[in-house]
Amino acid sequence: MPEHGPTGILGGTFDPVHYAHLRLAQEACDALSLSRVVWIPAGQPPHRAQPRTPAAQRLEMTRLAIAHNPAFLVDDALMRTASLQTRAGLYREAVASYEALLNQFKESSVSLDRAQFRMGEVYESGLKDPANAIACYEKLLVDHPHSVLVEQARNRIRRLRGDIQ
Repeated sequence: MPEHGPTGILGGTFDPVHYAHLRLAQEACDALSLSRVVWIPAGQPPHRAQPRTPAAQRLEMTRLAIAHNPAFLVDDALMRTASLQTRAGLYREAVASYEALLNQFKESSVSLDRAQFRMGEVYESGLKDPANAIACYEKLLVDHPHSVLVEQARNRIRRLRGDIQ
């Protein structure tokens, strides 16, 4: 396992965390030569009902489950901001957390262009927020000018500008 390689991100409710989660994280770590896997327990996922186990207990279960593996660490960002209640608020929470993770681990990511494009899609389709979608696509053009997604990003910007003008 490389000391300064890419970072994997594994999010979920972890209600409860189990061996399949651990195996998935380890397999990804090995197959992709990840230097670490960041586990992100969801506070209140937007796609399902409130988890049965309280957030603090799920966070602690996750910490205990991964304690044996030095390549695994927990980020409690979604737990700390889980008080948002609206569906749009939850999507914005997830996007904000995702952006924070991208910034935190940008030196080790191998797919930042795809992540940036995906964030634009979330703003565009999920949140119906064309201004932020355009900002994400423009960031991809500036930060990753040789990405295979450049033409798609340009087309999305053109289409969105036509939609909002």
